Amino acid sequence: MSADVTLGSTDITDVQVRIGQLAATARPDQRLVTVGLGSCVGVALIDERAGVYALAHVFLPEEPDAGPKSGAGPATYASTVVPALVRRVQELGGGATSTRLVAVIAGGARMFSSARSTTADIGERNVTAVTRGLEDAGIRIVARLTGGTHGRTIRVEPGCAPRVTVREVGRTEVDVWQGLTRVAPAVDHAAAA
Repeated sequence: MSADVTLGSTDITDVQVRIGQLAATARPDQRLVTVGLGSCVGVALIDERAGVYALAHVFLPEEPDAGPKSGAGPATYASTVVPALVRRVQELGGGATSTRLVAVIAGGARMFSSARSTTADIGERNVTAVTRGLEDAGIRIVARLTGGTHGRTIRVEPGCAPRVTVREVGRTEVDVWQGLTRVAPAVDHAAAA
């Protein structure tokens, strides 16, 4: 699902990444967004040089022993999300080497306060599994906002000033990663003469 947002003269389309889903873009007019990250973890994968960005909304740390549940999306499990993200980035021309990729992670909150709850530490387990997957793939984490007790929203904004932002419920949105890419505005030299 997507929504169009007009900022000045630039039309930006929000691509919503829901639980268990992932999305990637090489288009500067698409912003990847995932909301409702409680114990779930948002994983942004960035190849700035190629201009390719991906985002996943991870639900659980690992597949059940009996295998993935029917209808599980490509980003349902932290244990399998990193290869799926890398494949999607490569399909769009990025990720030629893992050293060109960087990651931002957010979420993994402790949403259940009961110490006896078997799900109380699922956020921490999600963060640990995602971190392990990124390390195993040789992908550096450049920013992380994890843990705590509040939900978060993560936005991946490509374009001439690429950035990743995170907003925690009840707080201000903050830039957690800013790219180096800057494109000078086009100048019509014939008109200026």
